[in-house]
Amino acid sequence: MWYWLRREGQCQLLGPLMLVLAACADSGPDYLDGYVGTWTLEVEAKDGCWPAFNLIFEVTQEDVDRSGEYPLGLYDYWWLASTPTDRRSYSGQITNAQRFSFAFYLDQPSESLLDFSGTNPTPTGLTGILGNLSGLFPDGCSAPAHASK
Repeated sequence: MWYWLRREGQCQLLGPLMLVLAACADSGPDYLDGYVGTWTLEVEAKDGCWPAFNLIFEVTQEDVDRSGEYPLGLYDYWWLASTPTDRRSYSGQITNAQRFSFAFYLDQPSESLLDFSGTNPTPTGLTGILGNLSGLFPDGCSAPAHASK
């Protein structure tokens, strides 16, 4: 059998050896390692919906290591900068260098939630829209938001 070498996201045919070919696919969460840290999500004010506020969430190495176990990938806690002891759940994914999406649950059971999603994520910045998925706020409640660590 031939074996492959994976280097910087590319596969290179090297020579005979028995090895699983799937090792060359981006099936693992390796690209998520750069996203580990505490993030501050700055949400712009939206008239009739909410004032400007900061939401904090963490992506831990443990989240990254187990991300394949959950349908949405990452799962941990978030809190408002103004109330750091009131922690609530989030789930999310950074699918690749093109897209990310997080669902911040406001209560339990998790019927009320906000969605933060966008494109072109980097390990130092996520820029997108915070929106209202559950009808908790009036229709059309969404605002630009930027997360940084």
